[in-house]
Amino acid sequence: MVSLNKSGSCVVSLLAKNRQSFRHPKVRPNYLHMSVGIGATAIMFLIYFPLCQILNESALISITIFNFLFVFLLFPLEGPLFRKVYLLVAGNIVGLAWHFIKSSFGAASVSYLGADAFKIITVIIGPIIDFVWMVSVWSLGLSMLASAKRRNEAKMGG
Repeated sequence: MVSLNKSGSCVVSLLAKNRQSFRHPKVRPNYLHMSVGIGATAIMFLIYFPLCQILNESALISITIFNFLFVFLLFPLEGPLFRKVYLLVAGNIVGLAWHFIKSSFGAASVSYLGADAFKIITVIIGPIIDFVWMVSVWSLGLSMLASAKRRNEAKMGG
């Protein structure tokens, strides 16, 4: 039987003696961590600004989108600040490496496909490929924060 109690949480009772309550804990975002993440993102943007000759616009746009998504989606969660900043920097390094690998594949494939065909393929597939590294790095960061939380709960509990 499913019912609501006075506090508004859902109560499931399978037997008269066995009652379970499912209530979402109210977690406030960690604004200090978010401000540190925004500062780290600004510092990385200032580092990338002189590299405009090496990096193209798509790399800068994809890394900037990754940084802001990472800061606003991962930094408010519970977890150590050092680990979050480390994951943000590691994600930027992966993004730069991804860009250089993609650029080298592009330079090699222009001679085989021709410049026009390569531009069409890059416009269509480029954002999808950038989305792959963003999602994979973000999910690794999320799982690392979750494992740190479980590790801390195990230390506290046992």
